[in-house]
Amino acid sequence: MNTTTAKNAKHINTFFLPRIDMSSIILASFLCLTVSIGFIFTSDKFIHWFIIPTTLSGIVIGVDAVNWVRKRVPLFDPRGLLGIFGLHFFFLAPLLHIAWDYQLLYLRPMEDWRTWFGYMSILNFVGLCVYNIARRWIKPYSQNRLQTVWRLNPHLALIGLYFGMLFTGLLQFLIFWQFGGIEGFARTSPQDVRGWGWIFTFSESFPLLLLFAFVVFARDKPLLRSWTVIGIVIVIFFAIRLVFFGGLSGSRSSTLYAMIWAVCVVHFYLRPVPRQLVHFGIALAIVFIYLGGLYKSYRADLLQIIQDEGIQSIPRLLDEVNRGVEEVVVEDFGRVSVQTYMLYRLTEELPYENFEYAHGRTYLVGLLAPIPSAIFPDRPTGRVELGTIVIEPDALLYGGLSSRIYALAGEAMLNFGWPAIPFMFGIWGLIVGLVCRWLIVIPYDDTRILLLPMLIVLCFLFLTADLDLNVIYLVRQGLVPIVILWFASRKEPLEPSSETIRQTA
Repeated sequence: MNTTTAKNAKHINTFFLPRIDMSSIILASFLCLTVSIGFIFTSDKFIHWFIIPTTLSGIVIGVDAVNWVRKRVPLFDPRGLLGIFGLHFFFLAPLLHIAWDYQLLYLRPMEDWRTWFGYMSILNFVGLCVYNIARRWIKPYSQNRLQTVWRLNPHLALIGLYFGMLFTGLLQFLIFWQFGGIEGFARTSPQDVRGWGWIFTFSESFPLLLLFAFVVFARDKPLLRSWTVIGIVIVIFFAIRLVFFGGLSGSRSSTLYAMIWAVCVVHFYLRPVPRQLVHFGIALAIVFIYLGGLYKSYRADLLQIIQDEGIQSIPRLLDEVNRGVEEVVVEDFGRVSVQTYMLYRLTEELPYENFEYAHGRTYLVGLLAPIPSAIFPDRPTGRVELGTIVIEPDALLYGGLSSRIYALAGEAMLNFGWPAIPFMFGIWGLIVGLVCRWLIVIPYDDTRILLLPMLIVLCFLFLTADLDLNVIYLVRQGLVPIVILWFASRKEPLEPSSETIRQTA
C-alpha cells in the first residue's frame, strides 16, 4: 500500500466512526445555552418550557456546526454545512420569532406560539437524534468496494458540452421569443409558463454546461486556474444564470443552488476554495436572498422604480411588500414557524373538521412532478392543495392556493401526522450519510465529482423543500449534465492507489 492509499484508508477508518466527541458537544452546549440565557435575560416571555427542547435541538445540530468551524470535517461536507444552517433553522429562528412577536403573513394569528414551538421542538429534537443515528449507520465503502471509475475524455466532453449548450441555448431563445424578450419573460407568472416545464428542464442546464466546459478545458492549464480567472468565470456564471436562465422568473433558490454547484465544482475539480471565500459567499447569499425577495414582489418594475426614485427607495419598497428582516429571517431562512402553525392546526382545529391525511399521496405526486401536464393532466391532489386547506383555508374562499413550502416535517405531517416526522428525519440522515460516503471514496479524477455538488444541494433540499421541488431540481439541473458526462466518459476498473477527492477537500 502506497502513502496515498494508506492515508485514505486511515481517513476512512475514522471519518465515519460513530464516537462521541465530547469537546464538540461541550462547545455546542456552551454556545446554545449562552444564547438561550441571553434571550431569557432580555425578556420574561422566554421563561417558558419551550426554550428547553429548542435549546436541545440547537445543541444536537450545533455539534456538526462546531466540527465544521474546527475544521474536523471537509469544507463542503454536508454535515458541517447543515450544522451551520441548522443552528438557525432549528434554534435561532424560533427564538427570534418569539422575540419579535412575529405572526406569519396572511395566516390567522395565533395568540401564544411558545407552547406549540415547544411541541415542534420536541419533535425536531427526536428527529435530529434519529438523523444522527441514521447518518452514522451508513458505513464507507473500502477502497476495494468501488469497482469502476469514470475517466473523462476531454475532447469528447467538450464536443458534447458544445452541442448541449447549443441545444439548451436555442430552447432558452425560444422561451424569450414566446414571451416577448427578457423583460417580457421577467413579467411572467407561474400560470403564464404552465406547460413549458419540459423546456425549462433542458434550457436551465446551459450555465452549468458552460461551467463544465471551462473546468474541463482549464484543468491542466495553470494560467486559467488562477483565482483572477476563476473569479471572473464565477461572476459571469452568476450573471448568465440570473439574467437569462431562471433568475428573472423570481426563483432565488434555484440561482443560489446553482452558485453552490459552481463553487463546489471549482473546489473539487480545479483547486481548493479557501474557507474565507466560503464565509464571504455565505454573506453574499444572505444579501441576495434579502434583495431577491424584493425583486420577486415587483419583478421587472423594480428597475424602473429604482431608476425613477433612486436606490434610497429600497427601504420603502421593502416595507410596502412586508419584506423586512423579520420575514427574511423567520420565513425565508426557516420553515419551523410554518410547521409549528401546521402542527397547531392539525392538532387543535382540523380534527373537528373531518380532515383526511394524504397517506403518502403528496409524495406520489412529487415523484410525478416532472411529467408534463399534457401527458398526465389529471393529477391527484398534492401538497399545494392540501397545505392550503390546512394553514390557509381563507385563500380557498377566493379561489387561490397557498404557495408556501412545508419542507420535510411539514410534508410528513400532511401525509401521516406528526408521528411521521422522526421517520423522515431518518431518511434524511441516510441521504446525508450516502453523500458523505461518496465524498470519501470517489477518486479525484473520476468524472462523477462534477455531479457531487448536486447531491450536496439535495441534502439541503430534503430538509427545506417538498418532494416535488426536490425531484424537479434533480431533473432540471442533473438530467442533461449526467447524460453528457456519461457519454464522454469511459468506465475502467478502479486502481487501488487512486487518489480520492479528500485530498482536495
